Amino acid sequence: LAVKNVIKKQGYDLDAKEINCNDLLQLYNLMREKMLDWNSVVTNDKFIDLDLPVEFIQSVFGKYDAVKRRKNQYDYTDVLQKFFELISTNEEALERIRSNYEYYCVDEMQDLTPLIMDILKLLTKNSPLVCIGDDDQCIYPFRGADPQNILKFRETFPKGKVFLLETNRRCPSNVIDIAKKVINSNEDRFVKNIKSIKKN
Repeated sequence: LAVKNVIKKQGYDLDAKEINCNDLLQLYNLMREKMLDWNSVVTNDKFIDLDLPVEFIQSVFGKYDAVKRRKNQYDYTDVLQKFFELISTNEEALERIRSNYEYYCVDEMQDLTPLIMDILKLLTKNSPLVCIGDDDQCIYPFRGADPQNILKFRETFPKGKVFLLETNRRCPSNVIDIAKKVINSNEDRFVKNIKSIKKN
């Protein structure tokens, strides 16, 4: 709807049927969860692959936001952004939330976006935190997820400790040996000696 509306009202010489709205939405979410400005967006692969004028995309995003406001609706990224705005600008709200939690546990840390990482840092200040993740497995980069969350854990949380889980209990050793040949070619990871407890 936003795409058709912008094409019609602003007179772009584009065919709405040829524009992939899912790709536009992915770019929208990536931009917001990575907290990118337009100068950074235009150099992103997702933007380049769309092959659409930046002004057109800005108009579509603006229209999408306006429709959500008019209908009083939020998408997942809106909820994250509003929550971050609340706890980063309202100390009382932040303290009320913190007072409900004794410690924090985060799963799949490699799939956190910069926006979620900023929320985590605010919530966990001076609180115990346990994070579980796998630097070899990041499946949400299209939303801005970054395995550097794990690799730079000790920089982000200077008192933190990293424990490597090197024993695989799921796969037989011949599968692990094949997987290691691929995984070990990644230089941007913790050095691990992964082994299986199962025979071939």
